[in-house]
Amino acid sequence: MNQKILIADDDEILCQEISEILSYEGYSVTSTSTTEDAKKIIDEFVFDIAVFDYKMQSLTGIDLLKKVKMKNSETRIIIMSGRPFMVKILEQENVLHLVSGILIKPFNDVLLLETLRDAK
Repeated sequence: MNQKILIADDDEILCQEISEILSYEGYSVTSTSTTEDAKKIIDEFVFDIAVFDYKMQSLTGIDLLKKVKMKNSETRIIIMSGRPFMVKILEQENVLHLVSGILIKPFNDVLLLETLRDAK
């Protein structure tokens, strides 16, 4: 498998847990809990999949999504959020067509892995 995945969520514990699950499953994972580091990582590397929290400190997952897609339009994006109406929010932001999957928090490892496998 060895797909490269970027995880960005300002919840450090969640970020670490997701990284551990995905690493165990054979993914090559880079993770960060700050938007500043996420921007630097995006500038430096190309990823197969990026998983972003919708609401972070100074930026949103949408801001990071746009940055990733400008660099590599083939990167699949998954947005995580505790908000129940993410499809509507992504439609309003006019980016739903750029998103390969949505994870509503809280989620378990099975749903995480299914969402990654189904991301197109």
